[in-house]
Amino acid sequence: MATLNYDKFPRTASEDRERSKNTALFLDQLYRNKFGREPDPEGKDYWYNQLMSGAMDQAGVIKAFDASPANIS
Repeated sequence: MATLNYDKFPRTASEDRERSKNTALFLDQLYRNKFGREPDPEGKDYWYNQLMSGAMDQAGVIKAFDASPANIS
């Protein structure tokens, strides 16, 4: 059975705004959970762009945070 790639379907401006907002909230919470702080603007921009472009998914970003020297005690 084929799997649908929903990113290939057009989204409305409202859906894009919601996705952008949810991505930013995800990153804010991830920084708090993994590093105990708010994200720095440059780092958040980098990960935001990775997610919004489709270069990485949330699971990949979480794995990258887990492997970060900032997360290793």
